[in-house]
Amino acid sequence: MDSVWSTVFDVFACLLEGDDEEVYWCCGHLADRSIVVMDESGNYYHAEKGKKKRYITCNVPKTGEEDFDSVVQRLKEEAGRRAGGNHSAAAAECGGKKTTETGGDKGCPAFPDGG
Repeated sequence: MDSVWSTVFDVFACLLEGDDEEVYWCCGHLADRSIVVMDESGNYYHAEKGKKKRYITCNVPKTGEEDFDSVVQRLKEEAGRRAGGNHSAAAAECGGKKTTETGGDKGCPAFPDGG
């Protein structure tokens, strides 16, 4: 396997608390410790601890619906405000918490700051 591709596509399945019916692909975590996940149908959700997951977009957005990059950019900005601008502390704390997943015990990768 090409090491570049294995690094780029290092994704894993995760379970959301209170959702015993579905397994999701973890796409990344945000500064406020919330995560973005994708279901098997290609629908993306924003998940926050203690709240229900919220649909944000899909792999093939309908006309007028935001695409993944636009939604994630907006969520990153909102999460940064909620985290009080202390991105590194929130990310470090999130890194210490583990997400239940198949095949091991890792946290979701962080979305890079910036674009």
